[in-house]
Parts: sequence; structure tokens; C-alpha cells
Amino acid sequence: MSRYAPNKIVLSDEQRAWLFAHYDNTSNNEIAHHLGVSFRTVIRLAKSLGLKRSESGLKQILCRTQQSLVPIKRMRGTLPKKGVVPDGFKKGILYQFKHGHTNTQWHRFTEDERREYCKRMSENRLALLKSERRRVLFGFDQKTRLRVVKQSKRKIQYRYWLRKNGYRESAGNHNLYYITPDTKRSPGREEGARALGITFEVSA
Repeated sequence: MSRYAPNKIVLSDEQRAWLFAHYDNTSNNEIAHHLGVSFRTVIRLAKSLGLKRSESGLKQILCRTQQSLVPIKRMRGTLPKKGVVPDGFKKGILYQFKHGHTNTQWHRFTEDERREYCKRMSENRLALLKSERRRVLFGFDQKTRLRVVKQSKRKIQYRYWLRKNGYRESAGNHNLYYITPDTKRSPGREEGARALGITFEVSA
């Protein structure tokens, strides 16, 4: 065996029996702590032994996890009052996950719940686009980076070229560019940009 190959974790008969008996309703972190192995090792062992959790077991793990977070939430002041369901999380209804997270329980929801989720996400995005478009029309700064004003491909190319050659874009007006001493000017490009509604000012 190569000296760079990792040592294989071998469970004793007692540990194997305990894993088979408690895997269904015990989290991977708890199993790793009990067996003295890593989190990834627990996943590998479960896969090699063909262990899978039932729906009731997953609910028990989730319930214990939520209960363990109660003292922390109470200390931080984020624990909701009894009987109050926080916004964005309602029992039986899907909610949007944070960036980088995915809904691994998608298959557990019914077709109607999935359709309702997609409908709410579409309505929320449309409302956000309308709000951002109103802010731009009234001259206010956007709160997001969504592109709410349509531009021609030619104008996008001109703006890219201007930024690349040292033209400084105005923070409050995206159609205004400042010419600085470091700008690599091109009268022909500037004339084409003016035809598309872009203006220029000389900055010291």
C-alpha cells in the first residue's frame, strides 16, 4: 500500500451495532462525536453500509437541532414569541434559501407547494424590479445591482470601452463620464458615444 494512502477507519462490532441502531435518528455530528471520527468519515461509513434515514428520523434530528438553538437565540434576542411564526418560514411552505444554499428537501413537497413557491418568487422579483425602475426614473440610487433600464448592445460596448480607457463614470449619472489626465481619449469614440446619449465633462 502507498505510504500516502489514508488509514482506513475500521469499526468494531460494538461500534457497528451502535451505528446501525442509532443512525436513523442521530445527526452526523453526534455520531462523529460518539465514534471519535470525522464528519466526512460518518458519511463515508453510512454510504458503504447502505444506511439511510427515514422521514420520521429526519424530523427527530431537526427537532433536536432547533431545540439546541433556543438558548443561543434567546441570548441574541432573535427567539420569536410563543405562537409567532417568523416571516419567510411557515410550516409546509417553501421559502427562499440564502446565497450558496440549496433546498435538498425539494422532493418532499407536493406539486401545489412547488407551484406556489415559484409563483411567490416570481411576484417578489417583479415587485423588486418595478421598485428599482421607479427609483432610477426619479433619480435615486438603486438598492440592488439589478439592471432595470434596457440598453442597446452598442451602448454597452461603448461604456465598456470608455471605462477600459480611463473615462471615469459618474456615480449618480451612468450616462456621464469624466475625462481625467490619465484618460486615453478618442474623438471618434466620444462622438459615437454622444449619439447614444452619453455626455462628457473634463475633470481636473
